[in-house]
Amino acid sequence: MNTILVAGGAGFIGSHTCKALSRAGYLPVTYDDLSRGHAWAVQWGPLEVGQIGDGARLAEVIGRYRPQAVIHFAGFGYVGESMQSPDLYYGNNVIQTGLMLETLRDAGLRHVVFSSSCATYGGVHNRAIDESVEQRPLSTYGFSKLVIERMLNDYGRAFGFRSLALRYFNAAGADPDGELGECHDPGTALHPERVAGRGGP
Repeated sequence: MNTILVAGGAGFIGSHTCKALSRAGYLPVTYDDLSRGHAWAVQWGPLEVGQIGDGARLAEVIGRYRPQAVIHFAGFGYVGESMQSPDLYYGNNVIQTGLMLETLRDAGLRHVVFSSSCATYGGVHNRAIDESVEQRPLSTYGFSKLVIERMLNDYGRAFGFRSLALRYFNAAGADPDGELGECHDPGTALHPERVAGRGGP
C-alpha cells in the first residue's frame, strides 16, 4: 500500500486529509506532537508522536513506513498569536520546517505538499485573488508561511524537491459522516465564530 506521511495529521485539516487519503487507497501515517492536535482525530492510520524538527525521531518513522510523500500541516495558525508571540511562529513554522526538510533530504524523500495560507497575500485587494497576485503578508503567521514556500522552491532548485503549496482561506465545518469536526479553543476563525453566535450578525 502506498504510504503518505501526514505531519500535523491530528489537526482539523490534517485529520480530514487522512480520511480522504485512506478512502483513496493510501495509508496515512500521522506524525504529530499533539501540542495542538487531538489523538482521537487519528482514525485512518497509525499515529506517531514527535516533532517535525526532531531529526532522529522523524528519520525513524520514515525508515519504518517508507512514505512516498509528505503532506505538511504541522504549523501554528493564528494571526493574532503570531503578532504577540513571533518566536513561536518562527520557531515552529520556520525553523522546525527547515530541520524537517533536512531530514527528508537525508532520507531521499523529496515530494512535499505544504499547507500554506491565503495570509501570504496580505490585506484587502481590489481584485479576485489568484496566483498572479503579489504575496505581501501582513502578519508573522503569513510571513512564516511565505518563508516556507520559498524554502521549498529553493530546495527544489538545489536538491530536486517537488512541492505544492495550498493557499486556502478559512476551512470550516464537520465531516459529512459525523466522524470529525472542529475543536478550536479558543476559536478565532470567521465561520466557527459566527456559527457559535460570537461573530456578530
